[in-house]
Amino acid sequence: MIKHKKYSLNRREKKVLKATIDEFISSNKPVGSNYLKDQYTFKFSSATIRNILAKLESVNLLTHIYTSSGRKPTNQGYRYYVDQFDSKVSSEILKAYKNHFNKLESVSSDVDMLMETTATLLSKITNLFGLVMLADVEKSILIDIELVHMSTDRILVVLALESGLVKNIVLNLSCDIKMKDVDKITELLKEKLLGLNLNEINSSINGRLKETEIYDHEIVQILMDHPSINESDNDKPVIYTSNIHELLKQPEFQEASLIRKTLEALDSDEFKSCLSSFNSDSKGYTLIGEEHEYGLMNHCSIISSPFCGEQLMGQLAIVGPTRIPYHQIKQTLNYLAGVITHVC
Repeated sequence: MIKHKKYSLNRREKKVLKATIDEFISSNKPVGSNYLKDQYTFKFSSATIRNILAKLESVNLLTHIYTSSGRKPTNQGYRYYVDQFDSKVSSEILKAYKNHFNKLESVSSDVDMLMETTATLLSKITNLFGLVMLADVEKSILIDIELVHMSTDRILVVLALESGLVKNIVLNLSCDIKMKDVDKITELLKEKLLGLNLNEINSSINGRLKETEIYDHEIVQILMDHPSINESDNDKPVIYTSNIHELLKQPEFQEASLIRKTLEALDSDEFKSCLSSFNSDSKGYTLIGEEHEYGLMNHCSIISSPFCGEQLMGQLAIVGPTRIPYHQIKQTLNYLAGVITHVC
């Protein structure tokens, strides 16, 4: 559970804080009192604004790089901004999104393609890194299984799930396999495993096949030992991601060292575990900087929104710098989550 510090700000202080963060998110430039006075209809002087900015800095909601420079938000400032303020997305923007989202219905029959397209679409719309995480995949019912003879010593096992997902498992064998053996094993696997979910298969495949004549066959033995079948962490979410091109266009990601750090983080098991730990959140989440407790990503924020269709459930998410339009992105994710819920 993330504990958020409480602040007692009056109405003026809230207005100045929101304006400062809005401007910094938009421009990526420190914001000064004179600029705020010129751009906003505050009914108080620049001197009053300077005093308010100083107070907001003293409670660690704002900071500055140089003595004479303007202010920028701290991660605590962004947290207050997310929790206490709101911004509406215009109907024109949502209408533009709808045109993009119509593309998803054309690929809705192919779950893998739908999720990959959704992650890519998220990235293009937000100019950030897009993700889709599917939860409870291990509860999906197996409705078909096929063994495809790739070569004399390689077999492709195709598991078709009721959710629309397809799992492919390649088995590398030590001896040549006859086609009649493949057909026989396929038939018995269908008889013993169809109608079970992945958890049930994981826990009972050995017992279900032990008394059959195919149990000692190399294909069966390798299949039962395969990580996709017998690993205890099969309850981890299935994650689909966009490429990183849009994220790297952000000004925060122009230094080579930070690019390397970010690429390493996004590809790490620790990052996937971090996402997994929040995947059951029924309202989605906004994690800012160090809140997600993964050091390589403390320069980033993660925002998600849950979806729950007839066959699939999970989270849509983006990863970006801490300087992002949080409310707009959250509403975009919520809108797209509704689309995904409808099509899957």
